[in-house]
Amino acid sequence: MSANADIWEEDLLSRREEADYLESFLSKQVSKRRKDGQTASYVINIDADWGEGKSFFLERFSRQLKARGHVVANVNAWRDDHTDDPFVAVLSAIDEAIKPLIPENVTVRDRWKKVKESALPTMGRVFAGATRATVKRYLDSEIDDLFADGESSSVDEGLAAGAKEGIRQAFALSKATDAMISKFNQQRSSIDQFRERMGHVVDCISQEKLLFVLIDELDRCRPSYAIALLERIKHLFDANGVVFVFATNSSQLQHSIVGAYGPNFEGFRYLQRFFDITYDLQAPDRSNFIEFVFKEINSRSLNCPVEDIMEFLRVAVGSYNLNLRETQKLSETIEYVLDGWVHQIDPEIVFLVPLAIQLIRTGRVNVENLVAEIPKNFSFSRARRSEFGNVIRGTDSFSVKSALGEIIKMSESLDYAIEKSSGSSRDWQARYISNAFSREYNGVPIKQGSPSIQSRLPSLVAYAGRFSSTDEHDG
Repeated sequence: MSANADIWEEDLLSRREEADYLESFLSKQVSKRRKDGQTASYVINIDADWGEGKSFFLERFSRQLKARGHVVANVNAWRDDHTDDPFVAVLSAIDEAIKPLIPENVTVRDRWKKVKESALPTMGRVFAGATRATVKRYLDSEIDDLFADGESSSVDEGLAAGAKEGIRQAFALSKATDAMISKFNQQRSSIDQFRERMGHVVDCISQEKLLFVLIDELDRCRPSYAIALLERIKHLFDANGVVFVFATNSSQLQHSIVGAYGPNFEGFRYLQRFFDITYDLQAPDRSNFIEFVFKEINSRSLNCPVEDIMEFLRVAVGSYNLNLRETQKLSETIEYVLDGWVHQIDPEIVFLVPLAIQLIRTGRVNVENLVAEIPKNFSFSRARRSEFGNVIRGTDSFSVKSALGEIIKMSESLDYAIEKSSGSSRDWQARYISNAFSREYNGVPIKQGSPSIQSRLPSLVAYAGRFSSTDEHDG
């Protein structure tokens, strides 16, 4: 198996081909710009909805690029948005990526040192602080010399004091303006120098390899931080051989920016200023996506009428016609319920899944309406078997809609479960329901009127619904 195959071994969403394509595309865009005498940098935004594997794609893409000799810096913008200046976070990530090259390449070491030396004057907060310090310095000096000679009366001194203050402020502001212009020119020169030196570092690594900076979770950041990061990258990292790859939910990022600037602000057009191009990550195949989001649940313990839990979940998603986001939420809700399940007997999937979908669709749990909401095609069929498991002539069917009605009644009263379970049945559905509850009362003394532990499921699903997923944020 090749190294690249190992990297994408768990690629359940078929992202590898897109990664190969994007690597080739980005390399050629940089080559074209270099050939045309333009700055050979590029910025791409990879757009996908939540739960569609952006972070997985970016992590594996990073590993692929490294395996092919590129230098790769990884930035988690959400993790770093506590910093004042995102420039520092990005520079730190690049520093980590370049460090392994320094022992083998003295030229890289020397040129990278120069990049870091030219970085400090480009930092925005330094410039802002210098502006305030410059004004203060000139407000507190030089003017007194204009009023130093001669004697005056108290009236003269009062008039002079007023004139002195006015002249002092005008003089100081003029001096401060000159100083700020000088400071601005110095900073602009430092930015040009920083870009040039950054390009030199990449060139001395390899003329054919690039510096990729991969930025994830930008849409989860504070709007002010997200905007600052985009601005800093646009103005500071437009250097030869540097490629920025963002992975965002562009719609959410756009809404976040509009929230910061106001409802009339054109967030979409604003974002386009920063990206050379946006690539819509292919919507995953539903079957692959189901396997992807339910892979953890497939290994958990659930009482299920079919041998393969994944098959039950796949039919549930299809019969309810859940979209990708609802499918992701179903997976999360089931996981949260299982994490809160403390009983030795497994929870009943026929009860749990419709409850979770009801919560996702309506925002509430209402057992009375649950059966009516279940699609008629939420069902299974198999070759008929005897009570001992032997295949016999005919076909058995299992309707979740009709089965759940009985399961709800039995969950409310084990007395009813015992009554309905007396006798044997060759029917798959009836036998399954009977066995689902018999483990609670076989050989165990039961208090009259006691409910089944399965009756806890509606409350647990409601509790699970009170969690706010970290994907559902406002920044």
